[in-house]
Amino acid sequence: MSGIINSVGSRSGVIGTTEIDNEEGTWTPSFGTSGTHGTNTMTVNSIVGQYVKVGRLVRLNFQGQRSDSGTWSSGDLYLRNMPFTSNNVANLAGHCWLDPGSGDGYKCFFYSGGNSTSFTFSHGSTPSTASRYVSPPDTYFANNWYLYGSITYTALT
Repeated sequence: MSGIINSVGSRSGVIGTTEIDNEEGTWTPSFGTSGTHGTNTMTVNSIVGQYVKVGRLVRLNFQGQRSDSGTWSSGDLYLRNMPFTSNNVANLAGHCWLDPGSGDGYKCFFYSGGNSTSFTFSHGSTPSTASRYVSPPDTYFANNWYLYGSITYTALT
């Protein structure tokens, strides 16, 4: 069993025989209509990604503003280029908010469909309506819109 560190920023106070691996940093998210980084990529400016990893548990936070006028008329929207490979388990993984800058935004979520390298942006809803599919991505992550989100998953190692 892994040990527990009982003081932040210090290795003192470890209980047990081993310490939990802790790490935090930044990463550069990638968005597109395929699960492969660099393929069918959507341009997103001012993108910021931060992560915290405690043991195998990873928490990603990200935000950015779409800045292309490309037409993504079909396919799902994927979040890619994660800092750690996931354990490939399909489950609900995170939430997000799409913001046009004025007016109503959309609640949304990302999930892992058993893919170890990307998460799929799957459903969204306005504050006053029931959930619906968000494919194609243009409809819900339109040019100049902002995307804010957070995902928690278990890393492979």
